Amino acid sequence: VHAHQGPVLRRVEVSVSPQPCSVDRTLRFFEAEGTPVEKVVALPPAPTPPGHGAMNGVEGTTAAGVAVSQAMGSCYVYCTDRDVHVQRRDENELSLKLVAPQSPSVRSFFIVFYSDQHFSQLVAIQLVEVQGLRSERIRVVVGQTVERTICLAPPEVQDAAAVRLYSSDPEAVTVQQIAEVDSRYGAKFSLTVTSMQVGTRACRLHAVDPATRRLIAAILMVIAADPPEIKLVHSITLPALTAMRKRLLYKNEAARPLRYTIRCSEPALVAVQSPELVINSLDTRCIELLFHACPVTLSYSAEVFLFITSEDRVIQETRLLQLTYT
Repeated sequence: VHAHQGPVLRRVEVSVSPQPCSVDRTLRFFEAEGTPVEKVVALPPAPTPPGHGAMNGVEGTTAAGVAVSQAMGSCYVYCTDRDVHVQRRDENELSLKLVAPQSPSVRSFFIVFYSDQHFSQLVAIQLVEVQGLRSERIRVVVGQTVERTICLAPPEVQDAAAVRLYSSDPEAVTVQQIAEVDSRYGAKFSLTVTSMQVGTRACRLHAVDPATRRLIAAILMVIAADPPEIKLVHSITLPALTAMRKRLLYKNEAARPLRYTIRCSEPALVAVQSPELVINSLDTRCIELLFHACPVTLSYSAEVFLFITSEDRVIQETRLLQLTYT
């Protein structure tokens, strides 16, 4: 404390001890490592003091860690990470711009909302976690299965005796759950990738040391699925609000008996009642299908893929069911 243009009158030392806080909301994002990321966060409803209207916000951009002096609708915002840029989008949303960390690191920071410009009246605290994942891309044909191998280098597995792998979407990516670690080559996993819909989807893989539960690697599998080659099209008219059974004939044209697996791309519309068929050479069997009652009041159309695969995967046939509900 100084006198006006005078000497120091008193020195005051302030000690701040951060205490654990109650987090109102946790936001978790999974992104490819090293990529620029923009996320939109909803502003919490801020209480309006009695006799006062809501403060009018002023748009602005700032590096996080420096208090946002403009009012965000009825809130003032502070971010604890200086490398995150905060930007006003509209009355109800806030934009966060940052770079995803290297895999498998997690970048964590708090977004703190206040109702006053002096940052004394706390409204809400939100925890944001962004995990960086190693990106792997694979292209498949809808309905077909592709085998893939994922390798983890010795520096990644370190002193782990074994590694367990988890998939966020087991229907799309089936994993070999556990693998032994070789000190020279690391760990190797076998994956089975399948897609039942045309388009792009993502699946997260996490490799963990089962003994210490340490996260060893995080992988983002981006699966691009192309349309299949259609061998036969079936046009089927169905009554609305009514379940119905139908049969499709299939002939084994191979010179030996084969076991076939039948799958459907839309189980909510069609259930395969005979998921496996053993058919002798040049013999014909019926594929039993149950069409569920579709809750529609107007005419409705849908396209469903039916995948027929032999046990050795040499024969992979796709049929298209064009459904019309009336």
